Amino acid sequence: MFFILQSIEAEELINKVQNKKQIKTKVETKGNDKTSVSKKIDEKQKLIQLKNLEIQLKNLEFEEKIGELRRKIELLRMQKEYEQAKIEADLIEFRKKRISAEKDTVELRIKIEQLKAKLEKSQQELQLANFENEKKMKLLALKTEKAKANIEQINTQAELNKYIISKKLYPDNPLKKDGTLMISDRNIKLDGFVTMAKANYVVDRINFFNNKNPKKPIFLIINMNMGGSIQAGENILKAMKSSNAPVYAVVKSVAASMAAIITTLAKKSFAYPNARILHHQPVFSLGAGMSISSKDQINELKKEYDDCLKRWLGEIAKKMGISLNRFLEQIKKNSADGNWIEYADKAKKLKWVDHIIKGTEYSINKLPDKKDYTNLKYIKEIFDAEDQQLILKKDDNGSNIYYLNSILPGEMFYVLKHSNIIVR
Repeated sequence: MFFILQSIEAEELINKVQNKKQIKTKVETKGNDKTSVSKKIDEKQKLIQLKNLEIQLKNLEFEEKIGELRRKIELLRMQKEYEQAKIEADLIEFRKKRISAEKDTVELRIKIEQLKAKLEKSQQELQLANFENEKKMKLLALKTEKAKANIEQINTQAELNKYIISKKLYPDNPLKKDGTLMISDRNIKLDGFVTMAKANYVVDRINFFNNKNPKKPIFLIINMNMGGSIQAGENILKAMKSSNAPVYAVVKSVAASMAAIITTLAKKSFAYPNARILHHQPVFSLGAGMSISSKDQINELKKEYDDCLKRWLGEIAKKMGISLNRFLEQIKKNSADGNWIEYADKAKKLKWVDHIIKGTEYSINKLPDKKDYTNLKYIKEIFDAEDQQLILKKDDNGSNIYYLNSILPGEMFYVLKHSNIIVR
């Protein structure tokens, strides 16, 4: 628009210049046509006309300048209006943008509020879900505890079913009139062989039962025992004699050698009619692997062995009412190999055992577990050995050979000699 206004002003200026030239041309032409008569008048008139023309020209120039100024003023006015219009347009655009921004802000706030509402709703739903989960977990925990309690009750009941809950009896005279022996829980097993480890166990049990009750009987149960260490047997016999509570021996199957001495010298002894009691002559032999440097040392050990056994065999002879020599003669007389064995009913007459029983009543309050009854455990119990101590080999005929634990320095064994049992 500014350029259009400039073009219009230029055309008007050109027209005014052309008109001014035409006026000059006319003046010149009129001056030529007039006569010389009236030169002065004419000259004056011309001067007047010229002045008038000059005045007109000046007026035209003045008008032209005024027009120019007006055009400039108009141009400035138009520029001002244009600038103002532009400012208003910019203001309108700014207002539009501000309104759009305010709209966006409102929309953003609305979205934020919506998101806050969704978040709050989600949090409430999460809290509700957590509450429900906690409720379910508590119910599950309660059910689990209840199930555990039921299982524990079942296990407890199953465990209780393994026991007999009854009053324990400890009669001073355990032998009934019908020949039944009442064996209380104050009992100690002595099977296999008499070893130092087993003797320590037996002695500690005797002391324990004495501390618990110094009057009620203690039962030493011998199912099958082939004898063993003389020193270990002495420990057991000394504990039996020094015990305030009476220690009774009970033989079910076989009591041989050192086990027979323990049975015969007990305060009271009981045996089944078909149980066998075996006493034999002292036979000295070196254990496998024992190193003896001289014959004198062998004789010294043999003398110590014989003296030790004669003390115990002498007490047996005394109980039988005979001398030791007489007892040793009868052993030799009644057995070609020196092993005098008698069934309990006949051994009673010899005073090797005091009472013959028809049966036993055990004070067993716990149901036996089958796991405790295996051949390996039985063999370990018989030989009083751990896995690495019980050595089993084969002889030339393919029979098993069992090696007893290594004897201690000075330890001597009084055991029924058997082909497949060797003292190391």
